[in-house]
Amino acid sequence: METEYIKKTGLERQKEVLIEALERAAKENGLFLNTNYKQQPHFYNKELQITPVNSLMMAMHSDNGNFKSNAYTTFQNLQANNAAIRRGQKGVPFIWSNLNEYVEIANPENKITKDSFNKLSEEDKGRYRVNPKENVFTLFNLDQTTLPFVHKDSYKTHINDTGQTAPHDEKELRIDINKYIQKMRENLLPIRRDGIGVAHYDANRDLIHIPAQKEFDTYPEYVQAVTREIVRATGVPQRLNREGTMSSDKEKQARESLVEDLVSAHKLLEFGLPSKLKKTTIENVPSIIKHIKETPNYTENLFRDINRAVGMMKKAEKGEKIKINERETVELLNVNSQEQAQRNMQENQVSKAVSFEQITILKDDNEKWTLVARPNEQKPFAIHPSKQDISMYFDSLKNPNKEEGVSIRTELAQKYYGLSLQHPELKVDIFNTGATQENIEKIDRVNVFRTKDQKNMIIAYVDGKALQPIELNKSLYQRFWLTDNRSAYKVALAASLYAETLNNIKKEGTKQAQEVEQTATKEQSKQSEVSHDTAEKNIPPIMEQYKALKKNYSDALLLFRKGNYYIAYSDDAVTLSKKLDLEIKTEKNHYENEKTPLRSASFPASSLDGNLPKLIRSGSRVAICTPNEEEQKIPKPSRQDPPKEQEQKESIVSRPSMHR
Repeated sequence: METEYIKKTGLERQKEVLIEALERAAKENGLFLNTNYKQQPHFYNKELQITPVNSLMMAMHSDNGNFKSNAYTTFQNLQANNAAIRRGQKGVPFIWSNLNEYVEIANPENKITKDSFNKLSEEDKGRYRVNPKENVFTLFNLDQTTLPFVHKDSYKTHINDTGQTAPHDEKELRIDINKYIQKMRENLLPIRRDGIGVAHYDANRDLIHIPAQKEFDTYPEYVQAVTREIVRATGVPQRLNREGTMSSDKEKQARESLVEDLVSAHKLLEFGLPSKLKKTTIENVPSIIKHIKETPNYTENLFRDINRAVGMMKKAEKGEKIKINERETVELLNVNSQEQAQRNMQENQVSKAVSFEQITILKDDNEKWTLVARPNEQKPFAIHPSKQDISMYFDSLKNPNKEEGVSIRTELAQKYYGLSLQHPELKVDIFNTGATQENIEKIDRVNVFRTKDQKNMIIAYVDGKALQPIELNKSLYQRFWLTDNRSAYKVALAASLYAETLNNIKKEGTKQAQEVEQTATKEQSKQSEVSHDTAEKNIPPIMEQYKALKKNYSDALLLFRKGNYYIAYSDDAVTLSKKLDLEIKTEKNHYENEKTPLRSASFPASSLDGNLPKLIRSGSRVAICTPNEEEQKIPKPSRQDPPKEQEQKESIVSRPSMHR
């Protein structure tokens, strides 16, 4: 019980150190470890091996306390040097496994020492297994002790040699880092130069692409970016098989991102360099902390993965060839059910599995070549490829073997699809026209067409009148055919191209707008006097029409055309929001009934051509309705005249246009 208590206490204290470091980094824009360029964690006046996790803990504890160095000592060592721990100081737990004891597999009560185990024959050794015991020690930074006062000279010398003021040989450091990258290239996996501007791991080819150093603001950022991808490569199924390396699950991806940040931070500690957390890790810090506190074994498994990843990289640095363990991967998949194995394979080869409807390279608004691809049943993505890949794409178009050309372009699309998943910040929005919503709403409709002389044109209609057609360049015309919502895109594009004309229409129409506003104000005051019962409840007339229509078309999704928008109300608003990913608006001053505030969801009328098929494919029965502007003016029928009552209901509840 005492051992378990010590173990738990040590782990819990390590969790506290990690949480404090993560929270600090989140507040400091990702700055995580060693911002003062201190040498890696070590023992004061002792040569002892430190595991990766313990090293990280010591560095985090040092930064959390804003200490001058990463030098630590034990209570016993302080006593031997006639020093003590300063009042109120909290140390950092140092956990290590004692492997000096072995137990018999058949009889765990039979225990022997490591020396006794080594004297056994090979046959007898097979009857025993190591019985690890975790010991916990508390370490203290030199600045937490009285050493700076008791041994001033030796303390000052040590700080000058290893602390934040220690001299750094920039040339020697870069040589060491180049050697490290070369060792990874020789013994772990290929590493190649790339012009994309970001380091990334290519799962299809099992290689790492690294950009030129000039693409990064600082040298440490370049080193950490390369190291992160090396860490990612250690976690693929054919190596250490970490869960989040190839998974599409966001929680697993967040954990993998944390592993990559912590292992790369450990490597930079060895070089005496600072490290950061990735943007994705920063965004997930609250979720990560929640898991650390609440999820059983989350932290233990995290620490295990850190130690294993560092261990594999150390082997490669020492010159050991890291072999791909394909057999282990296959056996691992066979352990699971056929369904689970299939899911794993899909996750592990997500970029290989996807096929593409369209692949092209075009110029963006800044005249920069951009690869745009539309995966099957997904939205298109755009990204800036390397010069080498741009040349490869255009060469593939000239390839006399069409199948080979298609294969090359598909391989490029798969490469950048995988890259866009790993680094979503690299994606480019080529479909943003910059048009204002005000100008979009002024347009009635838009046509895109090709003339007899093969010119691509766009024409917009405003207030029923056609504007002067504008010629589209090749890039804009290509984007029109690549977007997932052509109806909405062409209206937004027209609003951008006709911006000056539409702005002039706004100026000319200011007087008219004022008149309309005055008329609307008068009309509103009239309506406020009508239907006293409805006004008391603040239930708008549209809800009366909605409820009446629902009696006859209960299974239909009702869309009401109001101006340049289609609007769904009440429960239909919830349905529309889920199917088209729209925002639900809740009105404070209007109600569906005596208690429920009025809910609505809407989209521009220009998007109907794209949204209606989506709704129908999702199984919805859609009814297009026209609001009754005069419904409150219809006189109430007398009890002696049922036929007229029925007739008036038909005029109030207009028959909708149904779509299946």
